[in-house]
Amino acid sequence: MNGASAGFFLKKMSKYNLNQALKNIILSQVIPWVFFGLCIAILPKGLWENDGISFFGVNKITAIPYVLAILVSSYFLLKAKKYFPDRIPFNTIAKLIPLIAVLMIAIAITPYTINDAFGMIHQMFGILLFFIQFLLSIWLAFFVSKNRLNQIFFLVMLIGGLMSLFSILNKTPCLIEGQIIFQFANGIILINTIAQAR
Repeated sequence: MNGASAGFFLKKMSKYNLNQALKNIILSQVIPWVFFGLCIAILPKGLWENDGISFFGVNKITAIPYVLAILVSSYFLLKAKKYFPDRIPFNTIAKLIPLIAVLMIAIAITPYTINDAFGMIHQMFGILLFFIQFLLSIWLAFFVSKNRLNQIFFLVMLIGGLMSLFSILNKTPCLIEGQIIFQFANGIILINTIAQAR
């Protein structure tokens, strides 16, 4: 194989990897919202209980779709990891994916209703997850792609994060709404960054 052929092959392989990564990242974002939507349809009072998305994990009637949402998202995130090429920003995203998946599962297996200690651990896992996603999105939107769509959705994400923060501080009763906005915007930034790099 000559140099030109090898370069073409590597370029095609890289593109193929990014396409597969993008496909799995999209699945990791879309399918869980189907399950969360089912949770809301089954138990709509979760929208005004101010306990966030985790409310559906501590109620027997919605526990199964809630857990499935977390597991499906983690599965496709980890599957996407192996398709990322070893270059910025994808190697950084690939390194963070296992941590994000572990934190999501940790949140699911520490029901905040058991006792105060579980509630505090659950909240710490949630804050750490949001912090990692927040920093990653800042980096992608303003230092890596500098894409206008990413920057707009970062502002949306910031609004969702502030809504969640004020709800945790008992200033506003909109924790789940803030979480949905935050996670949706974070997903868009991640998907758009990969799509633009293909």
